[in-house]
Amino acid sequence: IVTRPEAQAESLLNRIHEHGGKGFLVPALAIVNARNSKGAKRILSQSDQNDYFLFTSPNSVIFAKKLGFKFPVDKGYISIGLGTEKALHAEGITHDVNDKIITAPKPYTSEALIETLKSYDLADQSVLIVSGEGGRRLLGDALTEQGAKTKYVNVYRRVKPKTFALEPVTTYIKEHPVLLTLTSSEAIDTLLPALQDAELMETIDAVIVGSDRLANHAIDVGFHNPIVAQSALEDDLWDAIVTYSESLTQTDNNEATMQENNDTKKTPKEELESIETAETVGAE
Repeated sequence: IVTRPEAQAESLLNRIHEHGGKGFLVPALAIVNARNSKGAKRILSQSDQNDYFLFTSPNSVIFAKKLGFKFPVDKGYISIGLGTEKALHAEGITHDVNDKIITAPKPYTSEALIETLKSYDLADQSVLIVSGEGGRRLLGDALTEQGAKTKYVNVYRRVKPKTFALEPVTTYIKEHPVLLTLTSSEAIDTLLPALQDAELMETIDAVIVGSDRLANHAIDVGFHNPIVAQSALEDDLWDAIVTYSESLTQTDNNEATMQENNDTKKTPKEELESIETAETVGAE
């Protein structure tokens, strides 16, 4: 079950199908324009007032562009992870033209970025944090503690879909193992009631998340033993899917071998009879 917004789910679904799996698209969130897009557009147009632009997701890059942001190459850029950095590359912000690009390491979380930024002198630097509505505001607080001047601009928001297409899953899960991918706490909270109503919480075989923080949140709401991918990037989610699938195949092979051994194993009576037969043949 792929729960990314529809526009971002196609590639992972294609991978699943190409390798013989069955992919179900059940977006937990839809990404739409921010409520105050006009105000966001005005703030983004004043790029000369900022030293750095911090983008919190690929969506923040996409929606900033929709609002007319020009991505000036003479400014510094901070991205929460590799996916966001790649989105910036598409807008011309690469290491070839800009030596002020800072990206967090895996697992590409706010906490990882905060630790990375501690090694940079951002005192008195103006940082505009381009983000979505809601969510945690850890980055602004951490940068302020480092002496930076921070401001948020919301360029998109996450909304709950009207319905969740879980009916095909409830049929499929009766005869097949099913994995659920979750890449944000908002996705977990939004999808949870629908999973409970469909009585899928106890029947889903495994949940794959993109960080330890999400794993803890998943456990808190009732999921069992979530699998933590190296990050929420598609490649890392795919690696986790493959690893789990291979473990299922190994388990099936082991069970088949055990069953074969059980089928050929002799009963105590049969063992005794074979010994007696051998002794008789030897005596003759």
